[in-house]
Amino acid sequence: MISADALEKIGRFAKSNEVIAAAYVFGSSAAGKERRESDIDIAIMVRGSMGGFERVQLETELSNLLGKDIDLVVFSLASALLQHQILKYGRIVYEADPGERVRQEVTARREYLDSLVLYRIVG
Repeated sequence: MISADALEKIGRFAKSNEVIAAAYVFGSSAAGKERRESDIDIAIMVRGSMGGFERVQLETELSNLLGKDIDLVVFSLASALLQHQILKYGRIVYEADPGERVRQEVTARREYLDSLVLYRIVG
């Protein structure tokens, strides 16, 4: 399980970046199955949009802050399946804009349910 210290650092980092509306920890870190060599999976919901360079810059800063490899996902750019996994199994660790978080969650859940219909037709 990810340490309380790491969660606090992620929260402070997110708070210091106005573009971040909410942040989740997901994957092995959130499930308590983290190994020493595991990275930390973090998803951020952003206000507006975020380019690839900005994402990599934040990922590098977080990695340096935590002393671990980070896999940073911009929630709105993730696949419907990954968004579903983040919401179902992830842990929210920061929220600055509840309205934006709910808006993105509702959109993600709608897209996931729509994609289930398509997967059943194709698969």
